[in-house]
Amino acid sequence: MSRQDEKILVEDCLNNSRAAQKALYDAYAGAMYSIVKRYVVNVDEANDILQDSFISVFKYLATYKFEAPLGSWIKRVVINTVFRNKKKKWNSLIEHEDPLQFPEVKLDLSFDDGMDLSYINKKIKELPSGMKEVFLLFFIDEYSHKEIADFLSISEVASRARVFKAREILQKQLIEAGIYSK
Repeated sequence: MSRQDEKILVEDCLNNSRAAQKALYDAYAGAMYSIVKRYVVNVDEANDILQDSFISVFKYLATYKFEAPLGSWIKRVVINTVFRNKKKKWNSLIEHEDPLQFPEVKLDLSFDDGMDLSYINKKIKELPSGMKEVFLLFFIDEYSHKEIADFLSISEVASRARVFKAREILQKQLIEAGIYSK
């Protein structure tokens, strides 16, 4: 969708065109559901979060400033909705860690072209709650530790600690499975 098409669609939505609102939903719901499912396993909960996300999208659409693609803005709304729902469950996990103990990390995993990535995805989904979400936000959705800290109302140190520990766990499991070697 071109930027001009996005602008027209947004303006039509703001003018309460039900057809435009449906078109916006249809254009982005599938991709946004995939993002929700990255963080939420339960199908009913994922559907509720997707619905809440689009309620927020339409509620705050007037604040969209066309500085980034519409899909990027909607993705941010979706991720905010996901974590607004998840914060209370695990916000106190790793909070008071020594910042020097958890340096910035990069995911330095190299995979063969023929490798089945389903095992790796399974292991990521099995990471402890709180670590899995921060790991995905950092490595998959490419948010900074500051942005993650803002999403989750945690410190940047807690974000770094969770990413560091999640990467350690994942790397150990992949080494044990013979999938990865240092």
